Amino acid sequence: MKNILKDKTTNNPLFNLLSDQQQEISQTILVDDPIYKNNHYYYPIRTGNIVVNRRYREFELLAEYLFKTQPEILQRPLPQKEQGINYLISFISENTQLLKLRKQKFQIYINDIKKQLPNNKIVVQFLENPSSFFELIANFDYSLIQQQRYLEKMRKFYETKWLKCESGELENKKEFLQIKIIQLDQIDKRIQQFCI
Repeated sequence: MKNILKDKTTNNPLFNLLSDQQQEISQTILVDDPIYKNNHYYYPIRTGNIVVNRRYREFELLAEYLFKTQPEILQRPLPQKEQGINYLISFISENTQLLKLRKQKFQIYINDIKKQLPNNKIVVQFLENPSSFFELIANFDYSLIQQQRYLEKMRKFYETKWLKCESGELENKKEFLQIKIIQLDQIDKRIQQFCI
């Protein structure tokens, strides 16, 4: 036993595995309970020692930006945002169940994104620097997407792939493609709002 502990070459893969697991645990991003201030709910995101507060809209902006710049990654849909009378009812009653569910979905979403894009500058800024994130995203010209008919082309591409999935050719990509089609619809609606 002493020889095994002394021999670093035989233990090296084991120590590397433990180190990787510890690193993965330490890199887990936590989303805390929402905080209400300035007429909005903010979700504290804890990455190591760094905590930033993000609104729902900031998660939407991140999703839109990543969809435009990284269409190949799998993004889980964001939790639905209530609007109109449902929003007022939830706001007045402080629907804690809805807020906790949203918090959980944000945590799953951001950890998935960080795992797929660990060194992406925008993702890092989203997690570490609230002011620079909004400045970068605010300068994004959404009318260019409409002019290039980018969303329409992407939707046709994903629908074509999805139809092939129906015939069994690409079964393992089916969920990915369905999510992309849903995201395209959501982004198209948001872009129309920005351009009006």
